[in-house]
Amino acid sequence: VVRVDASKRENRDLHSNDYELSQFLDEYNNSEMYLIDTLPISMQNEFPLPSCLACGGYSTRFQDFGLWFSSGGTKSSFHFDTVENLNCQVSGTKEWFFINKTVDGLHETINHREGDFSSVDVDAVDMIAFPHFRNVPWWTAVIRPGDCVYVPYTWFHYVESLDRNIAVNIWWTPFEEFDSSDCSVSGKELMLSDCVFTSGSQVRSAPSFNDLV
Repeated sequence: VVRVDASKRENRDLHSNDYELSQFLDEYNNSEMYLIDTLPISMQNEFPLPSCLACGGYSTRFQDFGLWFSSGGTKSSFHFDTVENLNCQVSGTKEWFFINKTVDGLHETINHREGDFSSVDVDAVDMIAFPHFRNVPWWTAVIRPGDCVYVPYTWFHYVESLDRNIAVNIWWTPFEEFDSSDCSVSGKELMLSDCVFTSGSQVRSAPSFNDLV
């Protein structure tokens, strides 16, 4: 059973629905369905842990492995995450739009602070309602199968898929110091199924806006 959104355009007022994966696969190509859920355990042994996360302390702080699957045309809200994120493209193409968290005034655009997102329409920004977007510096990244993009903790971002799309991402709790003590240990390639999620004291609560400015 997987969680599926009924709209490809993110709407946090809508609830996800539960589907059998086989039902989703039968219907998604001719619908607005968008699968957003934890990567099923049965699939985690098919995905290797990216080597950049294999040592240094990352594996002790994983929060979730996400699966993102649609027929294309999905659009996220403008938002930020309170965890670190590495998003890897399996199939299709995605375009990412980033704004540094330190840009003056951008936090004023996050008018849904309970969910760390904005109601701004990124396709047609209302410059009267959101004047801080007028001269903001930004970056874009287009990722294709085999590419991964690092999404820094609390950086603002927006993402859309351009065609049939499958991606897997890894979220982990931020930490301040790289631990190299386990980096000299050689061994076989790790799969996501070899890793565990760490909850409890490692979970970082959402920062206050004063902390982010």
